Amino acid sequence: TWEKEPGIVRMTLKNATLERTQYTVTFTLLNPASGQESPVVSVQSLDPVAETLAEIMDSGLGAAAPLLVVEFSVKHISQSTPISGALNTITVSLAAAVTIDSKTNTIITISGLTGSGTESSAVLPVASDGAVFNSTGIWDQASGSLSVGVIADMATSVTYSMSFVLVN
Repeated sequence: TWEKEPGIVRMTLKNATLERTQYTVTFTLLNPASGQESPVVSVQSLDPVAETLAEIMDSGLGAAAPLLVVEFSVKHISQSTPISGALNTITVSLAAAVTIDSKTNTIITISGLTGSGTESSAVLPVASDGAVFNSTGIWDQASGSLSVGVIADMATSVTYSMSFVLVN
């Protein structure tokens, strides 16, 4: 069972375990909506015969650390023109508080761009400096959101930019 406060997962074994045998337990938790550092995670056995002290577990590094929610230290968006019906270049600049590893298949979504005349597209062209982002993104006109994959590592505190064109 999951106890949100104080953040404990309690499990009961169905069968006896073998000593010195590695077991893997997998479960899914929902990350919070705002950024947070990865907490210290520990494991403990409360077996009456073989009770152990809580031991800190080895955790993944960088973006693979458990329950780490990346927050952007730089998050800036601008446009090239406010003219109605015009082609408008939207430029987004981001810097993450932790390294984002491209091997984790990270998708960055920019949302709230409602009211554009650009129809939905699975291949909206995206230009970026340093080829950090995919050259196309998924644009959803109804929600006003663009989702773009990260294809190269984003170093901590380095600002990366991307741009794309929408119709005002």
